[in-house]
This record gives sequence, structure tokens and C-alpha cells, in this order.
Amino acid sequence: MKKILVLSILSLAVLSSCKKDRVCHCRTVMDMYDNSTNAKLFNYIPEDQDITMKDVSKKTAFYACVHKKEVSVSGTVRTEIDYYCELK
Repeated sequence: MKKILVLSILSLAVLSSCKKDRVCHCRTVMDMYDNSTNAKLFNYIPEDQDITMKDVSKKTAFYACVHKKEVSVSGTVRTEIDYYCELK
């Protein structure tokens, strides 16, 4: 009986400590290029952001905090936005 009680207390402690507030640190970089010459026209790096995820497991936070790249073309200008994110 003692072993079952100790085992259940340990498993409860492990399960309850898995979910907590996690912080995803992101840096955004935006580059604009001329499509015909591939020359860089503009580079913009705004302030870094910390995004807090409340009461999530490390696995959920890891998959939510990812590097993402978006590319769009408008006429002769190509815009690339990179979101460099990492879990703190």
C-alpha cells in the first residue's frame, strides 16, 4: 500500500509540473527584393517579441514556437518575412 501511495504522489507531481507558462522569443526580419535583378531594396528588423503561452506543456509550446517564412510577390517586388522563434 505504501508503494502505491508513493508512486501515485510522484506521478501526480510529475504530471502537474508539466504544464506551465512558456515564453517564445521571436525576431522578425523583412527583406524586399527587385525580382528582375534580385537586388535587395529594403531590410527591416523590428524589435524582438516575447510571446507568453499560458499553462502549456513543453511539447505543445515547442511545436507552436517555430521558424516560419512568408514570401509574397507584388509586381516586380518580392517580399520575404522570416520569423525566427525559439523557446526560452
